[in-house]
Amino acid sequence: MSLLLSLFTGVKGTPDSQGREKKELRVVGTVVACDDYINIAGAPQRKLFIIQIDKRIEGDEKSDFIKVWFTAIHGEPSLPEEMLLGKSHWDFLLARTSDGKCNVRVNEWVTNDTAKGKSLPDFDKLPCYSLGQNSFKKHKSD
Repeated sequence: MSLLLSLFTGVKGTPDSQGREKKELRVVGTVVACDDYINIAGAPQRKLFIIQIDKRIEGDEKSDFIKVWFTAIHGEPSLPEEMLLGKSHWDFLLARTSDGKCNVRVNEWVTNDTAKGKSLPDFDKLPCYSLGQNSFKKHKSD
């Protein structure tokens, strides 16, 4: 519990592994689309998905939609199915990334019920963030 709390209270402007300042973003949002990757057993589980930002808590992202890259190391839990289906709001602590992870070409985005009736932006032009293990939790009001 204290680890999860410390992740969500994060220090603004902490350095990354190369000493650059990390651009952190704390938001409440809902997953509206995810990739259609097929994961191979025993390999790291990777997911690329789109979040619609419902509330900005910390950070200066202007876009209402962002791409998010997540990798679960073998043996660690993956993302909850409830999250990927867009069935509830989630608190996310994200780090801006420019290392090319989000440049992966996605052949098919699977939109969920949350996205029905909405016009989604061009996925290739969305800002990209990475999501760490344990850097998310179900929003209290859900």
